[in-house]
Amino acid sequence: EIIYQASRTMRPGYAIVVCTSRQRLVRQLAATFARRLGHRPGVWYARKKEISTVIVACLDSIGTLTEAMRAAGWRCGLFVADEAHRYATPAIQESIDGLAPSRRIGCTATPFTSDDETPLNGWGRVVVEYRLSQAIRDRALVPPEVYPWTGADAEPVDVATLQMIRDIAPPGPGVVSAVSIEDAEGYAAALRAEGVDAPMSRSRGSWKTRPTTRPAPSTGRRRPRRNGHA
Repeated sequence: EIIYQASRTMRPGYAIVVCTSRQRLVRQLAATFARRLGHRPGVWYARKKEISTVIVACLDSIGTLTEAMRAAGWRCGLFVADEAHRYATPAIQESIDGLAPSRRIGCTATPFTSDDETPLNGWGRVVVEYRLSQAIRDRALVPPEVYPWTGADAEPVDVATLQMIRDIAPPGPGVVSAVSIEDAEGYAAALRAEGVDAPMSRSRGSWKTRPTTRPAPSTGRRRPRRNGHA
């Protein structure tokens, strides 16, 4: 809604830049904005670069966007940072300063440094606070449920994970992380040997070829995906 309202009053030659940390999120946000704006915004990441009145950009490409907008005579009227705690490095701050946005808004769950008083580098005061308790009351999030592992302390982690999948995992997809590709392949094979449907996904592979997860129709139990990227 912020993007929609700002776009209605943005002056000619000014753009709204929304920055996020991953290419997949760039595409997702662009599709969401298109439904509200009534037109497709520009996107800016490794494989696609478009300048428009609203631009959704990948954080890794913010430097090249700054240069391209400057060369094309565009100015930034509003800069919106998703996960603003990721923008504290000098190189990223330099790129944002190069955009010279008239206004900037950062969204993050960690708006302060470790002392809980000093704002993140490049940002000022907190203007809107939305706590976990409020999100649960609004039903934007479901209350957390904790399932502690109560097995023997010496029990291997892989054995404990298998038992938790069998005993308490709800129906639906799930993810089991790994420390390496080899660990992922080995544990996915071990789960399959125990009758658990466990395909493996390399999270840094192409977004077009990544497998999806779904409930196993034969058991209705959670279908884990062993993720090869720690």
